[in-house]
Amino acid sequence: MVLNYEHVFRTPSEIPKEVYSRLRQDIGMNIGQSFRNVFPRFAQAFANTTDAFEKHWPIPAIACKRWRNDWLVTTVLCRKDLNLFFDLVVASQPVDGEEFDNELSMLPTRWVELYREFWSFVITDSPVIPMQWKNTPFSYSSRLSLEDFRGQIGAKRAAASGFAEHIGANPDYLFCWLWNDAGDALFIDEKRRDQRVFHVRGNNMADVSVLGDPERILDDYLAHIVGGQKPAEFSFRQ
Repeated sequence: MVLNYEHVFRTPSEIPKEVYSRLRQDIGMNIGQSFRNVFPRFAQAFANTTDAFEKHWPIPAIACKRWRNDWLVTTVLCRKDLNLFFDLVVASQPVDGEEFDNELSMLPTRWVELYREFWSFVITDSPVIPMQWKNTPFSYSSRLSLEDFRGQIGAKRAAASGFAEHIGANPDYLFCWLWNDAGDALFIDEKRRDQRVFHVRGNNMADVSVLGDPERILDDYLAHIVGGQKPAEFSFRQ
């Protein structure tokens, strides 16, 4: 797929110093190798998804372009029909330690690897990484509040209030971390931080269930999506 970036680098030796400095060292030095070598911690947490990346997509490259006096840098897996972008975390941002762990402590343990070295990923026909997306987990900053989700699906406020009351959550702390074209939505109570994940089916907030094994289920779902299958062909209630 066409990319709208000034440069695409496929090996470490191609990356100029001013771009390399924007990358975490372990990413920059492993570009040109397999997906699991570029993102080993993600690969360990999401084994099935990683297998799908390596089966259905080319190896990661670095795409960048100048913006004002800086560089915008992303990792991309580029096919003839689609692009897959990783929204990279800036090199100076902590990816370990107490502060990092506390910020993401609401997530199931293995889900954290979606937000350690990047802010999730998106599959798209866009030539640049989009700001918002569906079908794969949202970036941290673009996750939806319950009120935002209600507005997106055109539901009444009573439906959102009933959903929150049914699961015993404060609606102000319920956030949607994934929403797909089939109407599946995954919510987390960010106040309780008990790592439970609530599945809303068919955009119907009265049809809600707690995922039995959110780590395994998300890995299976992402492998399904990365492998080119449709969201509607996957069941979160296994």
